Amino acid sequence: MASGADARTGLLFDAITLPSAVLVATLAIVEGRSTSAVEGVALLVGIFGSIVILSQGRAMGLGDVKAMYAIGAAYGPSQSLVVVFVACVSGLFIAVCRGRLTRGTEVRFGPHLAAGSAFALIAGNPIAHHFMES
Repeated sequence: MASGADARTGLLFDAITLPSAVLVATLAIVEGRSTSAVEGVALLVGIFGSIVILSQGRAMGLGDVKAMYAIGAAYGPSQSLVVVFVACVSGLFIAVCRGRLTRGTEVRFGPHLAAGSAFALIAGNPIAHHFMES
């Protein structure tokens, strides 16, 4: 739902991202994964929040950072990196296919975060473990 809204409007709405973040963080606490959730949130929100601040919102919006909160809490630090990597590759691939890989072209990141999240749900754990052990 959030990725569809982002694809259409360019916005990830608080009505979706904030309840998702609270729900995922609560589930992490209930499941005893609070340390991993905090580490994932700190990693993603730290990196992408810094991008928003340093670019003054031109490179990425706060909606993406709020979505990163939910992703970090859900996946923890190692799998969150898988999500972000797949999202970046997906965004790059689609931009190239559409002939829109030029400076200043907007790439709505929500759909790619959704693709990365789905990929990580299916295959993220073995991939994250492979790279963490190497």
